[in-house]
This record gives sequence, C-alpha cells and structure tokens, in this order.
Amino acid sequence: MRAHAPGTPGAARAAVQGLSAALRAPGLLLAIVLITIVAAMPFAIAVERPVMDSLAAQPPVPAISASEIDAEWWLEFRRHANGLAATFTPAILGFAAPLETVSALLDGTSRPWALAGPIAVFALLWSWLWGGVLHRFATNTTSARAFVAAASRHFVPMAAITLIAAAFSALLYLSVHALLFDVLYDRVASGLRSERDAFFARVALYLVFGAVLVLANAVFSFARVHVVAGGERRIVGAVVRGWTFVRARLSSTAGLYAIYLGMFAVVMIAYGATELLGGSRVGGWRAVVIGQAFIVFRLGLRLALAASQVKLAAGRQ
Repeated sequence: MRAHAPGTPGAARAAVQGLSAALRAPGLLLAIVLITIVAAMPFAIAVERPVMDSLAAQPPVPAISASEIDAEWWLEFRRHANGLAATFTPAILGFAAPLETVSALLDGTSRPWALAGPIAVFALLWSWLWGGVLHRFATNTTSARAFVAAASRHFVPMAAITLIAAAFSALLYLSVHALLFDVLYDRVASGLRSERDAFFARVALYLVFGAVLVLANAVFSFARVHVVAGGERRIVGAVVRGWTFVRARLSSTAGLYAIYLGMFAVVMIAYGATELLGGSRVGGWRAVVIGQAFIVFRLGLRLALAASQVKLAAGRQ
C-alpha cells in the first residue's frame, strides 16, 4: 500500500477531522437549517392550502386519532390533486421519505414535473451555500460576512459545476443505468430459478451503479473544493482537477465515502427500526420531531463530508 505524503490525511483521519470541524460549527448548521426552511416555505404553503381546503370540506371522522390517517380522504384528495399538491403522498411521511428517495435514486425513477421548481431552487441555493461552506472549512474563518462574501464570489462556478454534474448524472442514467437494469439484469434474471436469486442479482447491480454515482459525486465535489480552496478559476479545469485527484487518491476517496455512507446507513436503519418497532407510539408529533431530527442529521453529515473533503484535498493542493 502506498504511504501517504507527510501531512496528507487518509480516509479515516480526514473523516475524523471533518466531523470535528462540523461539530465545532453548530452555528453554520443552524444557519443552513433555517435557510433551507425559509426556502421550502413557499412550496410547503402551496401544498398546505389545497390540503387544508380538502380537509375543511370533508365530514368529520370521529374514529380517526391524532396518529392515524384517513385513508379514504387521502385517496380522494390524491385523485383530484394537481401540481405540487399531487406530491402529497404516503411516501413523504416518516421513514418512507428517505427510503423512497434512495429507491428512486437507485432505480432511476422519474420525479414529478411539479418538483422541477423546488429542485431548481435548492440547486441554486446550494450553489450559493457551497462557496461559503467550503471557505469556512478551508480557512476556519467564522465571520458571517466572510461566509456571505465567499458564497457570492464563488456562486457562478458552483452553479456551473452543479449544472455539469446534473447533466452528467442524466447521462449516467441514460447509459450505465439502462445497460445494467434494462439489458444485463433482464438477461441474468431470465436464467435464475428463484426470486431470491433475482433479488440478490439486482442488489449487486445496485452496488455497481451506486459506486458509479459515488465516483461522479466525488469528482464534482472535489472540483468545488479546488475552486474555493485551490484557487482554480476555470470551471473545466476544476472538474479535470477533481477527476485527477480522485483517480490519484482513489482508495482514500472511496474509504471516505464508505465511512460516511456507513454512518448514514446506520442512522437510516435506526430510523426505520424506530418506526417499525414503535408503531403508533412514534406517531403524531413524535414522528414529526424524529423526521426533522433526521433532516438535521443529513445536513450535518453533508457539512461534515464537505469538511472531510477539504482536509483530504489539503495535502494535494
């Protein structure tokens, strides 16, 4: 195994440093949580209005408790809903929400066109945030003014990298994903004798495609790091440097992602087990609190991964 250059952290060390840096920046996490809540409010209101109008027009159902759902009303509401309101489905509740997101990511399920607006808004929002976040972890500067200045200064290259990453992801789904699941899986599954074997074959292909997605994410993530912390001014040059870095430090990069994916998987399993074993006891406001805590955890993990990427790249700038 090739030894790391002096001062260049490996995956485990970079993960620890990144987690430590994120834990020392609770204000940053809180600010991003509040910013994302404000950004989501217009879309939440757009869904809330038709839902509340529908509930107001429905006759009262006394048998429904605070932790239960009137399935008949929901079915009727979904039948007539359109736009963002049509996305108000059982998949948005509790553990089903992150599970459905992961499933859609691996299966390449198309998203409703009504979500194009929210997705575009949050893509632009994070294009602005990334400049400030990476500058914060690269320089340890805690000033809010420095954060805003860095976020604004790097917004255009961050947005361009996000756009390139989105286009490349679409290309992966049209090529690699289609080859794995529309061609290879059908041929493999047709020769298997049981549903269990077909399931494991599909899981194996999920792992392959997931690895490709992780590799692509790493390239574009380190491209952002090179723009903010490495002084790269050319967008294409930043992407090339991101690819060069990932290729040169493939084991460390893969190890870093494995650590963070492992942490995410552990919390996901705990989240699912809480709902499965807790039943109605984690319904109502408890379910809301747990769901919001999971969102905060995801944002915190995202910041920690960014900090770890900055630390990992620091020795190779």
